[in-house]
Parts: sequence; C-alpha cells; structure tokens
Amino acid sequence: GLTSPELAVLVAYAKLALKDALLASDLPDEPWFERELVDYFPAALHRFGEAVARHPLRREIIANRIANSLVNRGGITFAHRAMEETGASLAEVARAYVVAREVFDQREYVLAVEAHDGRVPTAVQNDLFLEFRRLLERAVWHLLERKPGLGQMAAEIDRYSDGVARLRADGTALLTERGRERFRQRVAEHEARGVPTDLAGEAAGLVDAYDS
Repeated sequence: GLTSPELAVLVAYAKLALKDALLASDLPDEPWFERELVDYFPAALHRFGEAVARHPLRREIIANRIANSLVNRGGITFAHRAMEETGASLAEVARAYVVAREVFDQREYVLAVEAHDGRVPTAVQNDLFLEFRRLLERAVWHLLERKPGLGQMAAEIDRYSDGVARLRADGTALLTERGRERFRQRVAEHEARGVPTDLAGEAAGLVDAYDS
C-alpha cells in the first residue's frame, strides 16, 4: 500500500486536477452552487449575502469546495473511474456527485458516523463511510448514463429527493424476503461491532435505497 505522504500527494493532485476542470466549466456559475460559497464563510457573515456573492474568488471557492468534497468522500480514483466507464467529463462527474450527495443526504450520514469518534474503532467508521461510497458510485454512474443528461442542479435534486426520502423512511418495504434477511444480517454485523441500532440500520440500507 501507499505510505501516508504518498497518499497525501495523490489526494492533493486529484483535488487540483478536479478544481481546474471545474473552473474551466460553467459549474461555479450555476445559481444552486451559491450555497457552497455561503457555507465557506462563518455563520456570522451569512447575513452579508450580497457581498459574499460578489467575492472576487467566488468561482475558485465553489470549485475548491466541490473538488474537496468529491475526493474526500469518493476517493482519489472516483472521478477518473466515472469518466473512464461513462465517457463523462470531470465537470459532469462533479454535478452527478453533488446531486447524489444531496438526494441521499450525505452530510447528515457523515455527521452521524463522525459523532462516534472514539466510541467505535476507526476501522468500523471506515466501513460505514465505505457503505455510503458504494451508494454514491451506483447513483453517480446511473446519473451519468441517464438519457437525457443532467439539467439544472435544483431541478435534478428536487426530482429525486422526495421519492428517495419516502423509500428510506421504510427501507425494507420494497425488498424481497431474501433482501430483508440480507438487511437484517448487515444490521446485526454492524451492531456486533458496536454501532448503535439506528446508525446500523441506516448503513445497512444504503445500497438497497438505490436499488429501490
């Protein structure tokens, strides 16, 4: 395997390449991504929305945040593999990633896993993060191969969010009995490693959430 310094260099180059590709696209100019710009600043500055929107590094901040998010959660090869397997551009991969991230509420899941720092082994947390990465891969590949392609971000997120939320509210409703047994087994495996029942159930149902 790679040493930590080697991995750090690859992570940095992956982020820089993705950021450059995003800056060369129209992604940072899409209105939906204003929230990425606002979230970059402390909450106390959010009331100065108009001034923030005129920030001279507006596009760079947005591109940097999206690149960091994709590489941090998808890994250093995520965008490259998506491009190779679907023929999409880096910017298209980034758009699909953000749609999937928002629709499946990655932020809340990550916070739930991070809340167990020091309470469960790091290896267990890594496995929980990998559960979401597998979901992201399936969702992003689907979005990139969908015809017609992705439209405006707000419309695409609205298109899927309600349906996904309803399905995730009862993650086993559409599963076969074999699927339910597989789900129960995954929950039990997570619980046996110290993961609380609610989080174990959410993690175990992530891939099924896409399949549904």
